[in-house]
Amino acid sequence: MVDALIASLDDVPRFDADGLVAAVHSQWPSMQWSPASGEIPELGAGEFTIEVDAQWVTVEFLPGRTGLGVEGHDDLASEVVAWLTGHVAMPEGQVVILNWGDDVVPLRENMPVEELRRLHTYGR
Repeated sequence: MVDALIASLDDVPRFDADGLVAAVHSQWPSMQWSPASGEIPELGAGEFTIEVDAQWVTVEFLPGRTGLGVEGHDDLASEVVAWLTGHVAMPEGQVVILNWGDDVVPLRENMPVEELRRLHTYGR
């Protein structure tokens, strides 16, 4: 199981919930969106869950739109992260994923799912 963090090192707010949720819904129509509730500004925008066959992944928008929490099954998480790299601007060296590999893994635009699966060694 994956329990990772995608972070923008330059604090640029890259992860716009409204735009990404609409795009995710186009890719995975059964996606479930749970917006944050309450008036606590420290909360992120919410989270979405994707279920495919017997696998699931939950992606949580972190405060400030500078990060995402990714939790769920390894293969589907790799697919979702690969998809994200094709839909979010990721200048080289500015976006990383933690708890994915033995070290911090830099993300770049349009990473292939096979590469992300190969790099996913954390906790194995």
